[in-house]
Amino acid sequence: MRAKIRDTEIFFDIAGSEFVFQGSELIKNPVVFCLHGGSQDHTTYKKHSMALSEGAQLVMFDYRGCGRSAKGNPNSYTLENNVEDLEALRKYLGLDKIVLIGISYGGAVAQTYARRYQQHVEKLILVVAPISYEVLTNFKIYVENYGNSEQIKWVNQMITQGFKSDDELLEYQKVMRPILSPDYKLNKLKKTHSVSTFLTKPSSLLMNMNLVDLRKLDNTKLLPHIKVPTLVMVGAKDVACSPAHWRSHINELQNAQLIIFKNSGHLLFITENRKYIKAIKNFLRK
Repeated sequence: MRAKIRDTEIFFDIAGSEFVFQGSELIKNPVVFCLHGGSQDHTTYKKHSMALSEGAQLVMFDYRGCGRSAKGNPNSYTLENNVEDLEALRKYLGLDKIVLIGISYGGAVAQTYARRYQQHVEKLILVVAPISYEVLTNFKIYVENYGNSEQIKWVNQMITQGFKSDDELLEYQKVMRPILSPDYKLNKLKKTHSVSTFLTKPSSLLMNMNLVDLRKLDNTKLLPHIKVPTLVMVGAKDVACSPAHWRSHINELQNAQLIIFKNSGHLLFITENRKYIKAIKNFLRK
């Protein structure tokens, strides 16, 4: 399905029902907007989160320029436009209160939306989400201390220049995966840890635009103003969006719960999928 909103066309898909029978009573499920990570698309959720549609209606969509949504001027592929496109899609679907799930970069979009349009947010779920540009700094320091020469080369290029081609981005992901998801060695490169976990071939153009957003991201001043119930999930072995990154800010959220996945890095929604699904279902039922 496609929605012509603002100056673009957004692809979205829906799983689950908003209203279901529980015995003889018709009850309303929460409507959950699923915000994907950088340079990816909504299929992240179709591969790893469809179990959430048992008890919720999932609205999965591609940001402008991503997946099946319309392409346009790359300079318009910004966090700001992703937030406003989300709001326009909410209005297009005639919804009032929604729940947000944001994975990685999607968590930055979710935080910004939750602050700006809090009256329309029922609950907020942040999964391996960055709060500020500190995640890039922390990642660089870790790789310089513990990575090999090839990983150090790639992390410096990622932060300062971005990627010149899709093939470069693929090579970066291959080289950095053992650091971004340390459990990768235990899983011996199962398909779930391949690039096909997300888009068939990620876009360096989109990633570079996401990096522009991340280099200037600073939601630390927004957090104290977010009052809706919030669930934060991080991987104990995530060296970018780390437990330390969140522990120093979690108390700034007025109604938040932090869950640390002890066996996971940045891909906790894959590596500890059952725990991830269970935690979200429990949070939605409260």
